[in-house]
Amino acid sequence: MPPSPALTAAIDRAANTRFAELHEPDPGPVELGEAVDAILDALAPPDDPASHRRLVAMALAMARICADTVYGYKPDDPRVAAALEAMAAWRAGQPVAVPRAAELFPWENTGAQALNEAQDVFHQLLRTIDPSEAPEAVGELLDDCFEGYAVRVGRDPQRGLFDWWLREVVPAAWRGEEPTRWYETAPLGWRG
Repeated sequence: MPPSPALTAAIDRAANTRFAELHEPDPGPVELGEAVDAILDALAPPDDPASHRRLVAMALAMARICADTVYGYKPDDPRVAAALEAMAAWRAGQPVAVPRAAELFPWENTGAQALNEAQDVFHQLLRTIDPSEAPEAVGELLDDCFEGYAVRVGRDPQRGLFDWWLREVVPAAWRGEEPTRWYETAPLGWRG
């Protein structure tokens, strides 16, 4: 099913706008958060029964690309796999006890901003299980990804990550699916 006209228009507007938050020259008058909010509003209107499913699909896709950041700092951390498996099972309609966000990923200052933000992405992912918390949780995790360091972007600047989200993640989330193409993160310690 193709995205709605409102979602298509919001994607096109964002794709054709430069953002200061993405470190682009000559940014437009629209802030990144405004563009993201317009896309989320079109993706998940409050009166659409598919909205919650779409937000969870988006959160799961973004969390998957943040896993490398957590594993780069904590290679043996079992929480990432536990969160991803629980959410994937929930999306598939399987009975599963999804861990509480605050219990599995409580806030901790690790001393590494990238790790803090990547762990917050997983905290927010688990919050999406609650339909009333999902919109805010997705907004928070997208902020960690686009304006923070939760995703190791490597050679590809933040704009490349944002464009992948626009072209792959948003349409896939509209269908309640995962993207068919995945963003490639940089190895830990990569300096470009």
